[in-house]
Amino acid sequence: MREDESVTLREHLVSLMEERDRRYTERAEAADKAVNAALAAAEKAVNAALAAAKEAQQANAIALKEYKDGANEWRATVTDITARMPTNVEMDRRFDVVDEKIARLRAAEDKSTGKSVGLNAGWSYLIAAVALLVSVGTLLRSWKI
Repeated sequence: MREDESVTLREHLVSLMEERDRRYTERAEAADKAVNAALAAAEKAVNAALAAAKEAQQANAIALKEYKDGANEWRATVTDITARMPTNVEMDRRFDVVDEKIARLRAAEDKSTGKSVGLNAGWSYLIAAVALLVSVGTLLRSWKI
C-alpha cells in the first residue's frame, strides 16, 4: 500500500461491510435461484404426477365401466335363467303328481298280480282235478270195477 493511498479505518470498515453485503447478496440471489429451480423442478414433477394420475384415473374409469357392463350382463343372464326355473311350490306340485301316478301304478300292478296269481292257482287246481280223475279212472280200469 502506498502512502498516498492510505485509507482511514472507517473507510476500510465500510469497504469490508460493503464487500460482505455484496457477498451476502450474491449468496441470497444464488439461493433464490436454487430455490426457484427446485420449485420449478418440483412443479414439473407434480404436474407429471398429476397427468399420470389423471391418465390412470381415466384408464381405471374405463376398466370399471367394462367391469360393470360385464357384471350387469352376467346379472341379467342369471336373472333370465332363474326366471325360467320352477319354484319350490311348482316342483312340490309336480312331485305330488308323480307320487300319485306311482301309487296308481303300484295299485294296478298289485291288482294285476293278484288276478294272475288267482288265475294261476285256478289252472293249477283244474290240472290237479283232471289228473286226479285220470288217475281214478286208470285205477278203476285196472281193477275192472
